[in-house]
Amino acid sequence: LEAGIWSKTRMTWIKPSKLWMAYRCGWTVLKDKNQARVLALDISRPKFEKLLLQARITSHQNNTINKGESSNENNKETHKHCLNSDVVVQWDPERKIVLGKDEEKTKGGNKDCYTYPVPSLRSIQIGLRGSAVEEILLDTNSIVKITDVTEDFRDALIAIKDGDEEKAKLILWHEEEDREKVMEMPDPIVNILGITNKKKIDSVIVLDSTITPPH
Repeated sequence: LEAGIWSKTRMTWIKPSKLWMAYRCGWTVLKDKNQARVLALDISRPKFEKLLLQARITSHQNNTINKGESSNENNKETHKHCLNSDVVVQWDPERKIVLGKDEEKTKGGNKDCYTYPVPSLRSIQIGLRGSAVEEILLDTNSIVKITDVTEDFRDALIAIKDGDEEKAKLILWHEEEDREKVMEMPDPIVNILGITNKKKIDSVIVLDSTITPPH
């Protein structure tokens, strides 16, 4: 913040999925210089839930959840709410690893950064600005620990290019307990986030939350 690299006045995105973060930042080496570092955040559970209670789902995500019920008027209203909200949530297809030898076979090619989307599994993206930045990112009671995991991402990419998926996974998740887990959420948050599942598993996937600078 003091170095002027990160601004608290612009939207910052927390991406709990490591593979989605890898895709977004190009493993810190395949995209621009402003996406060359990844930080893992340990966030207080009560503070995290309080954050999600303030969330608004982006308009195009809202259309997906309420398919057949949306209208242009609803879209405009949802867009307005998102613009006025300090916490914005969108659900994107989770990503899976594509090994180096298989990368050229994928439809997206290099732009997918050795990953491919899984439409049946959604990954939550949480955008913060204004008071939410103050309450979560700048509050020492909210952030329990910050870990620079940049080298893990770069080493994992080397393993992926070498065709060793298991090695890449061990680098990203050193221990079994480090792996992303299903996180049960209270009903009010389930309703706000539009989580639906025929098996009634009310959850988001989160463990090592990663954060990218404003863009």
